[in-house]
Amino acid sequence: MAGRFRRPRTILIAGIIVVLSVGLVFATLPLLQHPVSQHGSLTTPVTQNVGPGDSTNPGHAALKLPGLPTSESFVVAVAVTNGNATFCVLDDSNYTSWASGNFAFSSLPPGSCVLYETTAQDTITFIPSRTGDWFIVALNTSQKTLTVLFSPA
Repeated sequence: MAGRFRRPRTILIAGIIVVLSVGLVFATLPLLQHPVSQHGSLTTPVTQNVGPGDSTNPGHAALKLPGLPTSESFVVAVAVTNGNATFCVLDDSNYTSWASGNFAFSSLPPGSCVLYETTAQDTITFIPSRTGDWFIVALNTSQKTLTVLFSPA
């Protein structure tokens, strides 16, 4: 008689083990790391000083990002010492147009910044709308010189 019950018991135990294993897999799926989307960033930190300015003619410093593709986002960490800076991300043609107007706020083409943000520390993320050179411009409207650290993110 002991032999008759051995096979169903073995099948029952094996079934319980399979059900628990499958349950364990499904329970731990949310804990797995999600794949990181592809993005570009700086390879080394860059520090720039941004001279004083005002609301008409801001102090400025530009970080050139050559040859960015449109296929991926670009991420840069920024940290400002001695105050807040306004960051504007421009493509090459809008930057050139703004430079020809002596970097005055009034010569900045409306809607030309794909990102426009005032901060002391943040991570800037943008997706280039066209392939080519892009600029992250730090603007200073205070009377103090700022130091901006651009670093990989």
